[in-house]
Amino acid sequence: MDRGIVSAIRDWCKTRFQPIGNYAAQSDIPKQTSQLTNDSGYVTNDAENLTNYYKRSETYNRSAADEKFAEKTEIPANTSDLNNDSGYLTGVPVATESILGGVKPDGTTITIDEDGTIHAFSSQELAENILGGES
Repeated sequence: MDRGIVSAIRDWCKTRFQPIGNYAAQSDIPKQTSQLTNDSGYVTNDAENLTNYYKRSETYNRSAADEKFAEKTEIPANTSDLNNDSGYLTGVPVATESILGGVKPDGTTITIDEDGTIHAFSSQELAENILGGES
């Protein structure tokens, strides 16, 4: 077939058969990003305002980041992993005349209920409980 006839048929088809519905002609499909609208605000090679962007000199490479930041495995997970340099209490001190602290009832002269109420026996009550009589 003659190339001229083929070309004429192709041109005739292009004029007669237009895209139908939501289809675009191949010539309408962008081939380069410059044919698109930058509605997402991507940085372009002519961007002048780089307020929200970092320069390469302001970022860290891997070795600098390794020196500056801890690996997740290096972050303490428990208080026992830390040094108590602030002197926080690690237990209750024993009570003295000058230090508020814990006391331990002996269970005989001083008792404590399940709700934490402390009771002390008088010498008379103690004598009655132990000796079975009066003091």
